[in-house]
Amino acid sequence: MTQPRNRKSLFVSITIGFMTLTLIGCASADKSMRTSRDYKNQDYKKMLKNSSAAVPGKIPSPFSDELTNPEVIPELSSDVHEWSGDVHLQRGELELAFVEYNKSLKMDPDNARVLYKRGLVFLAGGLTQEAEAEFEKVLEWRPEHALARMGLGQVFFQQEKYKKAEDQFRKAIELDAKLWKSRNFLGIIHDYRGEYEWAVLQYLAAVSLKPDSGMLYNNLGISHYLSGDYEKSVRAFHKALELGPMNSKTYNNLALALSKGGRMDEAFEAFRQAGGDARAYNNLGCAYAWHGDSERAIRSFEKAIEVKPAFYDEADENLRNCRAGEKTSFDLDRQSSFEETIRKVN
Repeated sequence: MTQPRNRKSLFVSITIGFMTLTLIGCASADKSMRTSRDYKNQDYKKMLKNSSAAVPGKIPSPFSDELTNPEVIPELSSDVHEWSGDVHLQRGELELAFVEYNKSLKMDPDNARVLYKRGLVFLAGGLTQEAEAEFEKVLEWRPEHALARMGLGQVFFQQEKYKKAEDQFRKAIELDAKLWKSRNFLGIIHDYRGEYEWAVLQYLAAVSLKPDSGMLYNNLGISHYLSGDYEKSVRAFHKALELGPMNSKTYNNLALALSKGGRMDEAFEAFRQAGGDARAYNNLGCAYAWHGDSERAIRSFEKAIEVKPAFYDEADENLRNCRAGEKTSFDLDRQSSFEETIRKVN
C-alpha cells in the first residue's frame, strides 16, 4: 500500500462543493418550482367558483382586458427575469439561467446582484475566466460583497491557485462570518497542505453554522483520519451518514477508519454497504494486511474471489501479493489514492 506523506496508506474521497450556488433574494424552493400550469389551474378554479356571475356563452378571463391585448402587454421587468434566472439556476438549467440574467442586466445594467448570479452560472459551467471577470466587476462596484469574494475564491480553487483562493475565502468571512462554505473550502485547503489541525478547526466552525450538513462531517472525518485519530474519524463519518445523503464514498471512509482502529467486523459491514460482498472481502483483506495479519488477509482475498471470480482480478492480484509479502491495494470503485486525488499545495 502507498504511504501518504508520512502516514499510512489512504484511499479515500472528499465530498466537495466545488460549484456552490449561493443565491440572494430568491424565492423559496417550493415557490420557485411551481410551474405555469399550477398558476393556470388555480386561476381556472377561481373562474369556476365565480361562474354564476359570468356572461352566458363567454369564457371569463382571469386577466384584465389590457393584459390580454397584445398591443399593450407591458415588458417583463428586470426583477421578473432575475427571478426566472434563479429558478433555472436552481434546477441546473445553466443556459436558460444565463439568458434570463442577460435580459435582466439589459434592463438594469448596474445590478450587482444579477451580475454576481451570472458569475455563478459561469462558475457552475466551468468557465472560470468568465466567472472571475464577473465577480471582479461586482467587487469593483461593491467591495463589501461577501458572496462575490467567496465566488472568486471558488474560481481560484478550481484554477488550483490555492493561496489566492485562501485569501478570498478569508476576506469573505471577514465580511460575513456566517459563510460556512468558505470555512469548508479553507478546511480543504489545509487538508491539501497536511495542516490537519487547522482543517479541523475550519470544519468545526462550519459545522457550528451548518449543523445539518453531512458533507461537512465527512470532511471533518477525513481530517481526523489523516491525523491518525481514527476514533474521532469514525464518529464524524457516522454523523455524516446519519445526516445524509448516504453514499458509498462515506461508507468507504467509515470502513477505512474502522479498519485502522482494528474494528474489523464493523469495517466489513461498512465496506459491504459501500460496494457489495466481493469488494468488502477484498478491502478487508487489505486491512488485515496493513495490520500484518497475512493469514486472515489471504482468507479474505480468497473469499472475495469465491464470491465473484469473474469480477475480482484485483482480489487475485492482492492474494498473490500477500502470499509474496508484497503490498496490497484497496478497491474502492477504482478510486485514486488521496495523495493522487488532491493537488498538493507546497
